[in-house]
Amino acid sequence: MTFCTKCGSKLGEGSAFCTGCGAAIAATVEIKRCFCTQCGKELSGGIRFCTGCGSPSAAAREQPAVSPEPPAEQRLCASCGATLGELLKFCTGCGSPSAAAREQPAVSPEPPAEQRLCASCGATLGELLKFCNGCGLPCPPKETETRQDAPGATPEPVAGGDCKGCGAKLRIGSMICPYCATVAATSAAVTHTVLSNAGRPPVKTLIDEGEKHYRDGDYVKALRQFEDVIKMYPDDASGYNWRGAVYLTQSQHDAAMQDFDKAIGLWDEAIKLDPGNHDSYAGRGEAYLNKGQHDQAIRDCGEAIRLNPTHPDAYGTRGAAYLHTGQHDQAIRDCTEAARLNPTYSDAYAIRGTAYMYNGQLDMAISDCDRAISLNPNSADAYSIRGTAYMHNGQFDMAIGDCDRAIALNPDSANAYSIWGTAYMHSGQHHLAINDCNVAIGLDPNNADAYSIRGTAYMHTDRHDLAIDDCDKALRLNPNNSNAYYIRGTSRSNKNLHHKAIEDFNRVIGMEPHNADAFYARGISYTHTGQQELAIADSNMAMRLNPGYAAACGEIIAACGGAAAETAGEIAAECVDEDTAGEVVSGILGFFGLGDD
Repeated sequence: MTFCTKCGSKLGEGSAFCTGCGAAIAATVEIKRCFCTQCGKELSGGIRFCTGCGSPSAAAREQPAVSPEPPAEQRLCASCGATLGELLKFCTGCGSPSAAAREQPAVSPEPPAEQRLCASCGATLGELLKFCNGCGLPCPPKETETRQDAPGATPEPVAGGDCKGCGAKLRIGSMICPYCATVAATSAAVTHTVLSNAGRPPVKTLIDEGEKHYRDGDYVKALRQFEDVIKMYPDDASGYNWRGAVYLTQSQHDAAMQDFDKAIGLWDEAIKLDPGNHDSYAGRGEAYLNKGQHDQAIRDCGEAIRLNPTHPDAYGTRGAAYLHTGQHDQAIRDCTEAARLNPTYSDAYAIRGTAYMYNGQLDMAISDCDRAISLNPNSADAYSIRGTAYMHNGQFDMAIGDCDRAIALNPDSANAYSIWGTAYMHSGQHHLAINDCNVAIGLDPNNADAYSIRGTAYMHTDRHDLAIDDCDKALRLNPNNSNAYYIRGTSRSNKNLHHKAIEDFNRVIGMEPHNADAFYARGISYTHTGQQELAIADSNMAMRLNPGYAAACGEIIAACGGAAAETAGEIAAECVDEDTAGEVVSGILGFFGLGDD
């Protein structure tokens, strides 16, 4: 038996061409021939019985005999008439293709598969890609759209290289890894246009979950959530802004400022790429507010409102910035609009309540804080603000109760300790007030209110140098702290620094034109600087605003050398009603011991 030297197929005796590959027989390989031991007939390799006598071959002598199958119908070559095997592709006589080979059509190469195109940006998609290389959107199982052109501007390209997530090679221009969706670009625009759809939880969903933990007072979970946001979306400003807010509640001031700076930088980049995005301006405004840069916050939120007049967060943030700059009426206006646009916006009620409190509208302040607490029972800030309003309303037990609740919700709340200190100060326990303010300052060395309140306690205990020093610190941190100006002015007056005291009282009256205490205190300083007419005018205004000052203002009038009864009558004539006028006259005449005659 012989074999083809080209493909190794078995060749029949006398074959001129290989039946496997059609090649001409160039050489043969001889193999050992076998013969039947009974009749001597030559046996083909592998057969079990002799075809001449039926005797079993040596390999099958122990096996039962099997009747051979009848031969199949012979196939003949159409060219030379030679017998063809059943599966032969070429004739062994002439090398022509067999009939089966002729009937089989020639195989042509398959046409290229139709290209898959991204339905969002039109980029060509590879067969196995999970995410579009151009815009990062998930690829559907069957792409039905075949857009040829990409809408809008081309995304910012970046250099190719290895994916940081899975190590895959990236094309030049790839913004998202098509295999694992890791961000390849560093543009902040990616965060706000692509990332939320890149096969992972949208950034807004993650931020909302973290915000809920924050509102619930669970700052540990909130911090963990925002750290996860930053890991998944390192170019999203919101994650840094919120993590900074959590750091502030934990009195980690330096870490908070670093996060706010990072957020502002990312918002800067986003605004350069898309100057018409109102959310970018509102977000940067909030970061500026958290940093204490209130004018910039007002500016950015104003631009956000111009671009989108129905943006509740922009109104709320700007209202808070107005509050910190002493513009209480504007704060009330903005927070009212924020609450109208979003009736569940608890912070809007808390901020407006604070503004009402500074305007002396204590009942409205308490009502707004009640609303804020009903919307968010875990708001330590709302309890702190309501506690302050209770304190100014003389309800010290209620104030201390609210501070207890605020500290229970957030043991690191410097504001709550400050309010505790204020309540103790108003109850005459100045040493306890100083202790609580010390705790507040230890938690937050940048808490302007804590310095102001401690300065007040120092002033009441005649430690005027310490009071002035604390008020200086408070005003460096918050130049719009009216209480710090008032306390510093009072301590300066007690140290006979009346010209400087008048400057401080001017600042207080400029911010709070209805502050009777400031008019009365300035009137005293005017008497010491020989400005009697101004002293009497301030006494008049103090009594108008608060008739309880009637007797005390007699001291100013006496120092000015005027006739008591005549001056009392002049002041009384300017009062708003007869009842008030009577109180004023009685108070001043009583001071001079003239009675009601």
